[in-house]
Amino acid sequence: MKQKKSSKNQLLHLLITIVIPVLIMTKLNGAEQLGPMWALIVALLFPIGYQARDWWKHCEIDVFSVIWFVSILLTGGIGLLELPPQAVAIKEAGVPLILGIIVAISILSGKSLVTAFLSQALPLDDIEKSLDQTQKTEYDRLLKVFSRGFAASFLISAILNYILAKVIVTADAGTEEFTAQLGKMTGLSFPVIALPMMIVMMSLMIRFVFRLQKVTGRGIEELLDT
Repeated sequence: MKQKKSSKNQLLHLLITIVIPVLIMTKLNGAEQLGPMWALIVALLFPIGYQARDWWKHCEIDVFSVIWFVSILLTGGIGLLELPPQAVAIKEAGVPLILGIIVAISILSGKSLVTAFLSQALPLDDIEKSLDQTQKTEYDRLLKVFSRGFAASFLISAILNYILAKVIVTADAGTEEFTAQLGKMTGLSFPVIALPMMIVMMSLMIRFVFRLQKVTGRGIEELLDT
């Protein structure tokens, strides 16, 4: 039952943060409708409102959601300030690049941020407490390997984001064409970038779990029940 609810929330997230904004920016940006600027503003209100609601509901703010939120605001700022199209490409590449740098720095600090990602599927705190010294050393090494892969995935995302934005967004900000192109880029970002990156991250996670089983000598059921 819990998984079903989670899937429903993911569909709602996809609808509010991608589908509805894309439809507004591509279908309602004409002068006889909302116009390019108001279409952009109204479209961005959906993901902004959804994220604000999520923070208020769960009373939990993490660095990834904050940067994603700032990214949305920057998109609106680029449109409202009528900055050159190149600014969109730089912003699209800059956000995942910053996330990758933050993850890399967290590895050096010894407190990797990816534990928050892994903790959604595994009770890492309980697992760590059950490890002996030898297992803990192997576990820390495994966590660093996973973290490096996680950081590298953000670098790949930055490159793909830049290319996608550079190819699609060519019109001047403040025009109907710009808003439509922004909507098109947002729509394509999921199948072209987000979906492949999700597959990469899930592959990394599956590999982590298999390696963790070898380190601990336990099956997945035992790890989950730790």
